[in-house]
Amino acid sequence: MRTLVKMISAATLVAASVLPFTAGSASAVPIAGTTSFTTTGPDANRVSLSNLLSTFSFSLNVGGSSTQNLLTITPNPPNGTNTYNFTVNETITFTQPGNGSSPDTGTGTFHVQGNSINSGSLTWGDGANGSNVTLTDGTVMNVDLSDIASFTRGSPQTVTAKFTLVSSPATAAPEPASMLVLGAGLLGLGVVRRARQGV
Repeated sequence: MRTLVKMISAATLVAASVLPFTAGSASAVPIAGTTSFTTTGPDANRVSLSNLLSTFSFSLNVGGSSTQNLLTITPNPPNGTNTYNFTVNETITFTQPGNGSSPDTGTGTFHVQGNSINSGSLTWGDGANGSNVTLTDGTVMNVDLSDIASFTRGSPQTVTAKFTLVSSPATAAPEPASMLVLGAGLLGLGVVRRARQGV
């Protein structure tokens, strides 16, 4: 009887130490998609925008983040004294692991004094913590676009996009290895109980 219990315990320990390495839920989730933008507003022609991330592809674990350069904004106003206003409409479209889009609007302004810009900024509507988007497969992504605190004439300012994998249905299911260990333990308890009843 004691020998049987020792054998079951040893088998369970072996399964617990070896099988978790084959579990699939720890695998990183592939993230992919495209980005696009438009510029509007009364002074949209006074800024030049360049897309740095027309397509993106990387992998993340739940809770992990990836920061990518999204676009550059370069103000090119004439000399004089004037305030210029513009709007950037950015759309990030996900194609993997599910489909979905995250639109955001940035409100920009800068003031020209003589031949230099003495103040300006760009603020996105996603707030300090970004915004969540739920993809068609149930994956939840957070997208956070960086604001611009100031502008310099003719100097490109970079906007970054921080992608965070909030949750994924691919990691919600129990690990196969954990289920096997649990099954081995339950089987062992059943064998021990039947053996004791037979004594």
